[in-house]
Amino acid sequence: MVPPEARDRLRHRQAAVLTDLLAGRVPSGFDAGGAALTARVLAVKRAGSAARALPALKTLPGWPGGFVGYAAAHPKADCSAHDARAYVDHLRAHGTETERAWVAVESVRSGARRWAVARGRPVVRVGSRVYGA
Repeated sequence: MVPPEARDRLRHRQAAVLTDLLAGRVPSGFDAGGAALTARVLAVKRAGSAARALPALKTLPGWPGGFVGYAAAHPKADCSAHDARAYVDHLRAHGTETERAWVAVESVRSGARRWAVARGRPVVRVGSRVYGA
């Protein structure tokens, strides 16, 4: 039988390793190349979960590359739907001009907004149709 203290140490060590990998850091005692590859796989897996929660992300230019960079700097705090929305909020505030335009158009397409300005041009939703995108 394994003593409870040993189980607690193992649980804490596993949590620390996973936290490091998700943040893109190399856990102590691990191979740097293998850890980097594992961190990338976990970030791409997280991007897939975000895209399942918000399928429009797949239409974002450069997907999932930008999300992988975002994931390294922003730990996942909640469910994939909140993660996807936090990424869109991040793009709205800090994205490139192309990413900000995508956010504006998608907010109109999704029905969250009736109109927006993308690249200096109006994008309008009338009924189920979007004009200017």
